[in-house]
Amino acid sequence: MTFLDPYNTRPMDLKSGDKLCYIVVAVVGDVGDWAAYCGLPENTPEEIASGGQKIDRVAAERLFPVCVNAGLKWRY
Repeated sequence: MTFLDPYNTRPMDLKSGDKLCYIVVAVVGDVGDWAAYCGLPENTPEEIASGGQKIDRVAAERLFPVCVNAGLKWRY
């Protein structure tokens, strides 16, 4: 299955049936902290965890409520 690059696809180029994808990975740190990172499907989750773009705390908390419920602190 092929996904369009959501960073570089222009709105006028979207058509019915197109698929866009991000992968989001939560990473728990060593000191009771955590963060979440996103990337494109051409990267593995491991690559995204180590070098992806950090996402907003509020969005991360909605995607990974288990980290919030565990009492982990957001890594700034």
